[in-house]
Amino acid sequence: MQTAPPGPKSKSFGLDFLNQFKIDPLGTSTRLRDDFGDIVLLKFGPADWVMCNHPDAVKEIFVTNWRKFGKTDRFKQLIGSVDGQGLVVSEGDLWRKQRRIIQPSFSHELIIKEHAASIVRETTQHISNWKPGTILNLHDEMTAITLKIAARIFFDVDATSEAKDLADSVSTLSRILYQEFSELVPLPDWLPFPSKIEKRKAIATLDKFIYGVIEKHKKDPELHTVVSMLLNARDTEGDGSGMSEVQVRDEAITLFNAGHDTTATALAWSFYLILRDDQICEKVNAEIDAACRNNKPNVGCLPLVPLTVQCIKEAMRMYAPVWMIPRQCNENVEFFGYHLKKGTQLNVSPYVIQRDPRFFENPDQFLPDRFSAENEKSIYPNAFFPFGAGPRSCIGREFSMMEMPLIVATISQQFRLDLEADSKNIGMNPLVSLEPKEPIHFRVKAKH
Repeated sequence: MQTAPPGPKSKSFGLDFLNQFKIDPLGTSTRLRDDFGDIVLLKFGPADWVMCNHPDAVKEIFVTNWRKFGKTDRFKQLIGSVDGQGLVVSEGDLWRKQRRIIQPSFSHELIIKEHAASIVRETTQHISNWKPGTILNLHDEMTAITLKIAARIFFDVDATSEAKDLADSVSTLSRILYQEFSELVPLPDWLPFPSKIEKRKAIATLDKFIYGVIEKHKKDPELHTVVSMLLNARDTEGDGSGMSEVQVRDEAITLFNAGHDTTATALAWSFYLILRDDQICEKVNAEIDAACRNNKPNVGCLPLVPLTVQCIKEAMRMYAPVWMIPRQCNENVEFFGYHLKKGTQLNVSPYVIQRDPRFFENPDQFLPDRFSAENEKSIYPNAFFPFGAGPRSCIGREFSMMEMPLIVATISQQFRLDLEADSKNIGMNPLVSLEPKEPIHFRVKAKH
């Protein structure tokens, strides 16, 4: 049994590594894998970071022994400053109780019966404002669409008038939280620094919206949404208790943020890759036309648009929306031949693993056929995990994989999109999610 994994040596107590991560986290993570292998140790003063670069480590951390690896203290502190004790942050008995209460909102039957129509309706309403010849920002448009869908489905609210302020607040928080993750020592939110003032203002905007939704539901018991379920839920498998208003706020804001931000990013990258490849773009449009004919897209169309779904999965492989997942050892553990102490931080990067040539040939090429029904079976287990893995994987996975192709199909039914010349080679901006570094500009064209 070896005591410590291999890794680079630092002459500055890890500050040089921290600076490299700040400048180029994706490239630095990839180089560490290439130089030192599947399990890599970084030392930051007395603290240990372990980079885990193999799908077997994904299985160990998130599936087989997930109870031994919890959310990091830094993650809970920073994400919790926005989401409170929502499902993404909470652990132990509280997490199990909240998950049991929320799970019915994502049941297969509810997704198919009610949510699909709302997705198509909100998308149709948003793009009704698009005019042929107009140049738009792809990520901004996908954010607006998914935000309105989340507000409608989770809260039964028309967020059209508030969409820009809400989207700006989420974008601000994503940028500031990533900055805070990169700091050696996080600073308290009450400090009068510009970034802290921005953060407090953004949280206040989201809180005003969420508490307004809660108040609306308390006044109208006939509403049937996630919020009404949260307000009325009782943990029948536990102590029979419900949620406080603060807990409802935390879960609602968690669902709202997680329910649109990463989905918008995945859609932006999906369209970007499709529009860059004329042949694939033509096939996707033809497939959608054949599946939907002149009807509005619906769940019944989805089995008939396999290439569209493959393109979305390949986009999430290349541009993993959640590009880094941190965990920490809840106890001393033996991990792939190494002894790791309690408190050691483990960093698992879907971006690094999903672009590893051992698991995906020509990993930097957009090849949707990787996810054909036959080829997907041969992907190394846990090498593709855009929604996480194991018991704490994304609760909205099925919803998201219905939502994204329905949005693509709804847009394709009404318009054709062309990338502008300045948007053919877009870089990556790794914030809380992996966003486009530059605006992805597209021109709206009439379908016929």
